[in-house]
Amino acid sequence: MTNEEELAKIIYFSREIETILKDKFKAEGKGLHTYIDSIENKIEIQLVKDLRYIATIRNKSMHESSFKINNFSRYKRVAEQSIYRLNNLTINKKVNQSAYRRRNNRDNRSKSRNLLKNIVLLTLITIMLFIYVSNNNIKSTFNNKFSEVKEYINDSMESKEKLSYTKYQNTDNIIEIKNVEIKELIKIEKEIELDKLESQNKTEKRNILIITDK
Repeated sequence: MTNEEELAKIIYFSREIETILKDKFKAEGKGLHTYIDSIENKIEIQLVKDLRYIATIRNKSMHESSFKINNFSRYKRVAEQSIYRLNNLTINKKVNQSAYRRRNNRDNRSKSRNLLKNIVLLTLITIMLFIYVSNNNIKSTFNNKFSEVKEYINDSMESKEKLSYTKYQNTDNIIEIKNVEIKELIKIEKEIELDKLESQNKTEKRNILIITDK
């Protein structure tokens, strides 16, 4: 038998099995493997394994250009026996409860893995949001504190300017002092007081000299 004839037989057996699964067992899905998934709880384990083998051979023959089956005689025997057993099998939902449980367990494991992935992803998103909000709060707090300090400094400088004008605007020599430390203001105040005393002493000496001359 040529390779083309073998491929034609593989397609024929696959279509026969798909037709039986859809018409008799109400299989659903796309492709032979998904049909088997939907009805594996209704047939015995060995028949499920044989159908999987047939579906795998069919897929390889369709998708691999250089595919050639190693033992076509075995494949043909399995396919013919599977078709015969499917046609003569009485549908009983309890025939393969173990296969049904395996499929359910497989589905549950898949759901658990997906749930775990979602939980991990949600946790990471929550952590990232927390870090982002925390950083913004820190920046906001820093900016507020910086503004308070800046305002305090400006108020302090304004207070010093007011103090300087208040102290010296009525003196003989008007002195304008801006942005001067308090200790500097005290020093300037002492110097002005000394100047006043020296001026008074000079005036007194001059008066004494005038009196003496008379």
